[in-house]
Amino acid sequence: MSRLLWKTVRASTKCHSFNLLAVPEAISGTSTRSIKRWVAPTIRELNKRKIKYADKLPQVHKRSGFIDWNFNAEIYAFGKRLNENFDLVLLERAFVQRSYVVQEELRLEKLGIEKDDLNLQDNRELADKGLKLAKRYVETYLRYHLPQYPDEGIDAIQNYLLSTEKLAHVSQNLGSKEIILAAEYPPSVESLAQTMLAIVGALEESQKDGNLQRPYNFVRDFICTQLNQVDINEVWKIENPFEVLKQVCAHKNIKNIEPRIIGDLSKNYILACCRIGIYDGDTKKLLGTGFGDTYDNGIETASIDALSKIFGSFNLRPFDYTIAPEHLFGSNEKTRQIAN
Repeated sequence: MSRLLWKTVRASTKCHSFNLLAVPEAISGTSTRSIKRWVAPTIRELNKRKIKYADKLPQVHKRSGFIDWNFNAEIYAFGKRLNENFDLVLLERAFVQRSYVVQEELRLEKLGIEKDDLNLQDNRELADKGLKLAKRYVETYLRYHLPQYPDEGIDAIQNYLLSTEKLAHVSQNLGSKEIILAAEYPPSVESLAQTMLAIVGALEESQKDGNLQRPYNFVRDFICTQLNQVDINEVWKIENPFEVLKQVCAHKNIKNIEPRIIGDLSKNYILACCRIGIYDGDTKKLLGTGFGDTYDNGIETASIDALSKIFGSFNLRPFDYTIAPEHLFGSNEKTRQIAN
């Protein structure tokens, strides 16, 4: 029956120029390839040529090198895209890297012009201010959502959010790559991260009334949101988790903790797996469970599971990315007083 059906389909394709690949799988009886056979060899050949002729590829030109580039208009549009009222002088300084200032000074020196005539400041001071404000808010934000988390864990998550790679990722996606004034192009990861902090510092300095609500909301919206869909238990790598669990349990008057085997499968095979549970030796209460291919690995994962339950990071609810700074710093204390 299947042979007769296949012959009928082939005959219909010849008579009516019917595309066989368009026949449904239920009729044709075979699956169709979504990617043609020539795609993979073509991509491999292109990659080989790219590596072979890497030095001969045309140089990437800056967007600012085109005649229709307007730096002042780009600075103004950048602030409006973020829906923030920046001081344009401060925002312009936030994009100036130290390498660009040095480059301009050397250029003027070759032309015989004094350096004092160059009215150009880099963004290092703004970046320092932005870093202080971002650290202050991120630490308060994390302690609000993780009240039982230890200081080491808070510092690890804060360093993760304020790392050079994360800040550079946020900065590039905000559209600062083409606006940055630096000696190198494309700008380095460090330049992107420093520019991001300088933007925060410029927004802080732009608040004439001293109210830091908008800078705090800026950090919340663009930096703290990088924790979305991130397991914070993977961010903080605990060394010797079983020893840490002993110390934490000792502070909670749990003096005797015991790892026990709950299950053991395929012990003498490659796919060995054991399930370890950590119990309170006095009350027989289960503190945490974990799996591993060896007993030591099982004890380690069980200790991490127990610590996450104690620290309140097990099955953690999503962070609130709409919370106002007043709720973080206290409703009776203004955010401008926090900065002081």
